[in-house]
Amino acid sequence: TPDEPSNPVEGNLFERGSFSAEDTAYVDGGTNIWDFWTAYAADGSASLSGDTAYNDGCMTVSIANEGSANYGIQLKYAPKLTLENGANYTLSFDATSSVARGIVSQFQDSNYNTVGWNMSNLAAGETKQITVNFQYNGETSSDYNFCINMGKMDGADAIGTAHTITFDNFQDEYNPPDDLKYKVYLQFDFVDSDIDS
Repeated sequence: TPDEPSNPVEGNLFERGSFSAEDTAYVDGGTNIWDFWTAYAADGSASLSGDTAYNDGCMTVSIANEGSANYGIQLKYAPKLTLENGANYTLSFDATSSVARGIVSQFQDSNYNTVGWNMSNLAAGETKQITVNFQYNGETSSDYNFCINMGKMDGADAIGTAHTITFDNFQDEYNPPDDLKYKVYLQFDFVDSDIDS
């Protein structure tokens, strides 16, 4: 019998990724679903709010100064996620910025190793669905957090004005490694009566 996967074969690995009223998330407190961090002279805050652009709640990050490093402003999904060797992941979320700018999303472990790195450019006032597909080829690890960096992007000019970025509908779909799917689909329990004499 093969070992069962550490993540469900189907379903969203993010808890409360849509910020719906019945599934309230928290920032820097409560159940500690999302953490917010600033450094390198960056100045910002994060809050949960209702927004007429969405059917339910959303996450809004207010940025006064993006600082000097892309990770100087970071929104982090606090619960650790397990990434499984050979598994495929499809990350998606909606982002809306009040100014044109870039953001970086990635999965990062406690040693700052990253996978699923992606930079997306947002147009002012337009909602963009960001989708990232990747296969995890490292050793299976339960030491990853999902992060979004919103400080000054490498090689970009400073934005120089206060702005907001709104997020919603976080999903991370898990597909097991091909060899595991093969084992699961071909798993049978034979008894004598199943075999013709």
